[in-house]
Amino acid sequence: MKQSYHITATLMVDPRAPGRRGRRLDGWLVAQCDPTWGDYLRWHLQMSQGGPPLRPPEWPGWIPVISGATCRRGAPWRALAGREITARLHVSVCDDALGWWCPITSPALETIRAERGLPPLPRAGFRLFIARALDINPVIG
Repeated sequence: MKQSYHITATLMVDPRAPGRRGRRLDGWLVAQCDPTWGDYLRWHLQMSQGGPPLRPPEWPGWIPVISGATCRRGAPWRALAGREITARLHVSVCDDALGWWCPITSPALETIRAERGLPPLPRAGFRLFIARALDINPVIG
């Protein structure tokens, strides 16, 4: 498998969250890429790890760009909807408490964030989630 792939994604402003009765995510900007990227990478991860099947991410193909952050939105905010951007998907699977993901680099996304008064990169960088952790909301007690 190659180390990275050139991908395209379409920007969505204040998108409706799938699987959550269409709840609108105000203040969010996401780049929607082909969700089969996640399927493909999840399959490879599953083959290398074995064990029970991995659950797909809650938002397949979404690359969070701005997630509810306070930023300068205004009229140009809506103009971003539907814009196509390019990015590079790096095939180095990472994991954290939320699940498994692959890093994304995109100068276009960095520029969009900087134009809105945010740091060019989110705290954890741009990422495409490929599988969810089995229990992302454990009961503490």
